[in-house]
Amino acid sequence: MKKIKERINNYRKLNALSRKGAVVFFGGNFFNSLHIQELALDYSVGLPVYNRSFENLDIASAELIAEECVYEMSPSKIFVNIGESDLQSSRFDEKKFIDKYEWFLLSVHRNCRNIRIYIVSLVSDNPAVKALNQRLEILAKEVGCTFVNMNILENDTAMYVRAFNILKSYMRDFPPTFADAMGFRVV
Repeated sequence: MKKIKERINNYRKLNALSRKGAVVFFGGNFFNSLHIQELALDYSVGLPVYNRSFENLDIASAELIAEECVYEMSPSKIFVNIGESDLQSSRFDEKKFIDKYEWFLLSVHRNCRNIRIYIVSLVSDNPAVKALNQRLEILAKEVGCTFVNMNILENDTAMYVRAFNILKSYMRDFPPTFADAMGFRVV
């Protein structure tokens, strides 16, 4: 708990320096390991990108943590990737998880005006992940969010680069350039 409070305090200090209306990534282990800021520097997406993710974030603590370090940023877009820790629990209940996830999404809508929410599928080798991702896709449609299917295996050595390539088209507010469409890196 002490480690989480320290991280929240660090994020709050960074938030004082960050731009409002940016793109925010909020999630658990996968997003916490995704060095999104560095990748966004190499491939222009048109908006500042911030990562406010936590290792082992579960859906039960997501709302409180978002209140502490995400809402004050007034993001224009938020990418949510929560569920890896929940899925690993021996007491995982899909219905309760989805209910809490829906409540979290409503909280984001209430606290961040004119925000676009992207629910990012979970990347896990857990056999239950496919069914949970299908349920998250349905939830996204029900509450007016966009579902982003990563379709990446957890043991893929280039999974973070592949993830970024999928996500960058959702981050930007302008159409891709020819170089983007062809997969070329402009230096």
